[in-house]
Amino acid sequence: MSTHNFSEKKRHSAGVGNPLSVFLSVLRKPFAAGLVLAIIAGAVFVFFFFEGMRGEEFTILKTSRGFVPSKIVIDSGDTVVFTSEEDKEYWPASDSHPTHGLYPGFDPKRPLAAGESWSFTFTTPGIWGFHDHLDSRFTGQIIVRGKPGEGRAECLKQRKETELAPICWEADVTDTLSKDGLQAAFALVDSFYAEDPAFRRNCHDVMHILGAASFREFKNDPVVTAEKRTSYCGYGFYHGFIETMLVENGNSNFDAVKKYCAQLRTEISPSAAGPCFHGIGHAIFDSLPGSTWGSVDSMSESALAVCENVLHEDEELAQCASGVYNSLANALSARNYDITFSGLDPIVFCEKQKTLYQKNCYGEIGTGYIREKHMDRETALSFVRGLKEAVRYSQFFNYLGDETKRSMYNLDIAAFSASCAGLRDTRENRSCIDGVLQGFREATQVEKTYEVALPFCGGLTDQTQNAYCMEEA
Repeated sequence: MSTHNFSEKKRHSAGVGNPLSVFLSVLRKPFAAGLVLAIIAGAVFVFFFFEGMRGEEFTILKTSRGFVPSKIVIDSGDTVVFTSEEDKEYWPASDSHPTHGLYPGFDPKRPLAAGESWSFTFTTPGIWGFHDHLDSRFTGQIIVRGKPGEGRAECLKQRKETELAPICWEADVTDTLSKDGLQAAFALVDSFYAEDPAFRRNCHDVMHILGAASFREFKNDPVVTAEKRTSYCGYGFYHGFIETMLVENGNSNFDAVKKYCAQLRTEISPSAAGPCFHGIGHAIFDSLPGSTWGSVDSMSESALAVCENVLHEDEELAQCASGVYNSLANALSARNYDITFSGLDPIVFCEKQKTLYQKNCYGEIGTGYIREKHMDRETALSFVRGLKEAVRYSQFFNYLGDETKRSMYNLDIAAFSASCAGLRDTRENRSCIDGVLQGFREATQVEKTYEVALPFCGGLTDQTQNAYCMEEA
């Protein structure tokens, strides 16, 4: 033991293995000293460079009055920390509600407990709306500054993944809306629609933006005007319009909403009011309290009860129910609200619904079920034929319309003509034709629908089928 201590002491006294001694001896040599100091300086520079790259940190507080501040401007690379002063759960996430699709990463994917914080570093320039997923009345906006003039083309070049493309479109539309106004934003969407089939498949949330902006204009000047582009992207415009109206007026105050829908019916056309009442159903379902989550029956019954409390005419109720079932189908597919298609029999579920609602239930839940099971067209049509006659033909229409819209990215018109031509039952055939034409109407520029509708009709070699198709087109 004593020998070991002596030898260790001797080694250290001689400077062998002592880092400080070695360092000092090196510094006595001019060239080596310069090299060491350069390395130290470089290390210090790198440290502070990356410290700067980490960006600034901002805090947004959730209060009973909403998010404070509700709007901030940051730079790409900055971090936002969300926290709450309330004694309940909260869930800050990207718009649109409830999919959070505009900035998918901006989402903790779960409720945050009272007192729990969550942070997110923003690396994508844009104007990012957000909300509390548990109470979508509370909203805010984070403006992320990036490269000056970064436009949609550059954005898409950098983000080739299809699921991220809507971020680029949203940023471009929002920027145009803020700089040049609503009509310029509509014109931009029109150009996207014309040139990019991928946009036509993924633009529902983008149309929410125009709907929300239109409501704010309508609030100041309540005049309903005919705007053909409101039909684009599965009527996302109306969903954004109605949901914004309900948020600003309160989820229990539907008077302004009903007035607007009624104006559409009387001043534009009866068919224009349908998507409006459908939008009410959407907003109702996506505002349900967390106590109903996890149960398909509880959620649908609660939402339909609100429809029935505020609307009275059968057509209005049926459209509101279609919005409820559409939101329900989306939630089942996305596995939101603790519900999935797993274990759900759409036929059993829809049979339990009121007769007035059954067609829309099959149209939304049935079609969603077909998608969930990845049925090919032959299997899907066989499934539809198994439905009772009262809903079978409307489901042919719904399924083929949805199939058409989803196929616009890589459209095979001849295949659709062949599918409908092969249906020898007259009602099946006409429901198929009507569904395909409806899909074309919803997935093309209105004035150019004929460019796909006429070749589709031309592919129906049976004279009776062709004549019916041409008349409808």
